[in-house]
Amino acid sequence: MTLEELLRMTVKVKTVNNLDLDMTPEFRVSVQKINKLGVHFIIHAEGYDSETLDFICSGDKIFRRK
Repeated sequence: MTLEELLRMTVKVKTVNNLDLDMTPEFRVSVQKINKLGVHFIIHAEGYDSETLDFICSGDKIFRRK
């Protein structure tokens, strides 16, 4: 899964009228480590089953951590 795919994900929720609605969930970003390479962080949908993606941020560049 790419970062774009994760950010495009939608989840089904019920409205107050009990209708199904597709919405974008909130995402949790958690810093794991800070070192000379940059800031290592993970991101996943908050409160929903989603993949957790792993990245390094250095300046304005983001790299997928393997």
